[in-house]
Amino acid sequence: MGPDETRDLSHSLVNALGSDGFECSIPEDIDYAFAFRCRVAGRDFYFLVGYVGDGVREWLVSVTSDLGWFRRLFGEDDQQELRRLTTAIHKLLSSSDELRDVRWYTLEEWNEDPAGSWSPAPSK
Repeated sequence: MGPDETRDLSHSLVNALGSDGFECSIPEDIDYAFAFRCRVAGRDFYFLVGYVGDGVREWLVSVTSDLGWFRRLFGEDDQQELRRLTTAIHKLLSSSDELRDVRWYTLEEWNEDPAGSWSPAPSK
């Protein structure tokens, strides 16, 4: 359990996002997770899909922007594209009969209190 299912989840995300019109790269095994890029309206976002559970099957899907602090400092924003992407991911994960208990976190929430600070849907 773990690596094969993580690869399968990564490919399922890529296929579903591709069906929704997003341009995604092929997931690559980077030892501890699978990584791929997804382009939304000219903006790149990077995914890591990793297995985190020892007993219960549990995965963490992380999405980060390539925008960076310097470009944000000069007023660039990709929140609309991120919202489109997280809405599509939520739709996919929530509609799956195989996945339950989908939780959404900001990076700060995950780092501070993953057991208590989460929401049932993306907040951004």
